[in-house]
Amino acid sequence: MTRSSGVLLFTFAAVAALTGGTTTGTGNAGAAYPTALRSGAPVGRRYYCSRSEGERQLRNLAANSDTEDAWIFLETCSLWVDVGEKETPSSVTIDMSFLTSLLGGARQEGVRLSLFHIHPRSVLAKDRIYPPAANDIYCLVNLKHILREKCNAQVTAYVLDGEGVWNYDVTEQFESSFFRSEHDWRTSLSASELMRQRYADFMMDYCTLVEPATLHAAPSREERIDACIQRIRALGVSVSYIPQ
Repeated sequence: MTRSSGVLLFTFAAVAALTGGTTTGTGNAGAAYPTALRSGAPVGRRYYCSRSEGERQLRNLAANSDTEDAWIFLETCSLWVDVGEKETPSSVTIDMSFLTSLLGGARQEGVRLSLFHIHPRSVLAKDRIYPPAANDIYCLVNLKHILREKCNAQVTAYVLDGEGVWNYDVTEQFESSFFRSEHDWRTSLSASELMRQRYADFMMDYCTLVEPATLHAAPSREERIDACIQRIRALGVSVSYIPQ
């Protein structure tokens, strides 16, 4: 399975906007920022390192951190930005206000970025599989919708579990099932009520179909991962896993 490269195509002006104006004559944008990613850092903390080096560090954080956290990666300028807040061992909140503000400066160019977060292996049950959770997928639905509307941005998501990388995405059809502008004449539900109902239905489907596969539904870890992948795909979500 091939992972998306998350390539980011910016003009020089867009790179300057996203790095806070820090650029050099060699295109080494953000070189003044630290290079060692850290979980639990304040939202907006920037790090300068390659994608491969950042992913290596995230694998280590996923294996040893006490909490979840989230970052975006901007390929062209090799910049990582912390976008997670309210970090706990089992959840992290994306600061959407900060993220839309950060990306607003590059709206005209159109942005493609990668969103990473970690499921900390050190504080989670060792005998379970930790694929993208239902709330991770729902969060991505909201992110894709909001970033496309407000920032002309597209996002691909990854979660590291300390042993590999999950890549997941949702189709526009899946996304649009959550965002309907009209009332449903059959049920008299408003758009917001429909969205809440769709969320509740999806959570129930995920818990019924996927959750059992994360435990002991198959004898080996590899078989359980494959079962999770097939069941998540059955819900209309694209997902793959690369062990590392």
